[in-house]
Amino acid sequence: MKKIVNCKAWPAGPGEYEVKEKKLSFKLYMGKHSCTCRKWDMSGIPCRHALKVIIDKKLNPKNYISSWYLTSRWRNEYSAYIDAVRGCNFLKKFGETELLLPPKLEGRKRIPKRIKERNESPQKKKSKGKEKELKLSRKKRIIHCGICGGEGHNIRKGQFFGPAAYRRPKKVKESATVGSSSQPTQSQVID
Repeated sequence: MKKIVNCKAWPAGPGEYEVKEKKLSFKLYMGKHSCTCRKWDMSGIPCRHALKVIIDKKLNPKNYISSWYLTSRWRNEYSAYIDAVRGCNFLKKFGETELLLPPKLEGRKRIPKRIKERNESPQKKKSKGKEKELKLSRKKRIIHCGICGGEGHNIRKGQFFGPAAYRRPKKVKESATVGSSSQPTQSQVID
């Protein structure tokens, strides 16, 4: 009943009303027992918009409840007797039924993941599974110094800070253009 206070109703024709609730408006058909909110249509019980009109006209709301809920209708539906059903043992057998097994679930064929390198060639690489066996753990890996090339230490924890006594030669990238270029190639060695 509290929600009915927020509704305002205006007649819109014979047996039709417009009910406004806050900023929404609903069309109500009293003869058809329906409202555009569809609650009265679905449940058979008048919605709050219909109740606002019924109370304003000083009518009895019980007269607008659907006949589905009346005991006289229930008695009328179940007045005829219901036939008894025989058990499953007495059902006719028309033949053996075949059991259909569910289809085999086959997922997509998985392509093994490729290991990508910096300069990747167009040939396919080995899968990760084979590579894992060859890869050493961090503890077993031997580190090398970038300055002296010695084992067991790196540049940060080097034994001396000064000019490098020995430095490994850097790899020189091949140039993509053929012919003369300003950059040295592998055939040109710089000392």
